[in-house]
Amino acid sequence: RRLREDLGLCYATGAHNTSYETWGYCAATCQLAPERIDEAEQAMREQMQLVADGQFTDEEFDIAKERVALSYALHYEGDSGYLGMSDMIFGGLPSWWDRPDAAEILVSGIENLSRDAVMQAAVHAWGPAANIKRVRMLPE
Repeated sequence: RRLREDLGLCYATGAHNTSYETWGYCAATCQLAPERIDEAEQAMREQMQLVADGQFTDEEFDIAKERVALSYALHYEGDSGYLGMSDMIFGGLPSWWDRPDAAEILVSGIENLSRDAVMQAAVHAWGPAANIKRVRMLPE
């Protein structure tokens, strides 16, 4: 929200994470004018540091959990482009993904997520020891 609404850096923002049997990734995305890339990257890093430091309200936390849980639940409804894309890019989904109760497991995990767990994950994903890759997808 901050990058798009407050700073006007991006047309759209997003975040995504995926976990597989032995690896996973977390991605933050931003659709923006090429000349704003460095500024947006810095703002994204600042936002992640705020999460790592626990500088987010309970209301923001609850809204985020609700959106993520809804997103997971919707991905299990019928044929999902997301699931097809994961299968195509990563050569298959995790072995538990096709369980009939997979959506319930994921949603329950999100609903029971603690602030401390999110803060620890932010440190792990974005802290000094993180393996951060910068990927630019620019028109030719």
